[in-house]
Amino acid sequence: MGYAPPPLGRPRGKCLADPALYRSPRPFFLWLDSPAECPDDALGFDFDSATFTHVGERVSFEVLLSSFGLESDRELSRLGTMVHALDIGGLSVPEASGFEAMLGGARGRLKDDDALLAEIGTVLDSLYAHFSTHKRP
Repeated sequence: MGYAPPPLGRPRGKCLADPALYRSPRPFFLWLDSPAECPDDALGFDFDSATFTHVGERVSFEVLLSSFGLESDRELSRLGTMVHALDIGGLSVPEASGFEAMLGGARGRLKDDDALLAEIGTVLDSLYAHFSTHKRP
């Protein structure tokens, strides 16, 4: 299984949310400069013709939730709302602006994309825990 972000250099925040959903003990992620470099046996994310990409009004993160039957998880759905707003706009959650600021700082501080993914995964885990204890009105 692999990961292929859009050909815009380093992974951006909303692209990092997609692989953070994977909790398999053996996933690996390939950071590609172009979708054309995506191996045939890899699962691509967030580019035209990728296995998981935008469908209709849903961003890739929401497509992943739906594809794996995770839409009923309230915390993941709330993360999906945040990712959606940061990716294409729309209704958001109050935490989105702080998450976006943290992403910018992490991208500036961490030059290794795997380290960036690990850090963002930890932040998303923390937001998930926050959402589980702070119920939305």
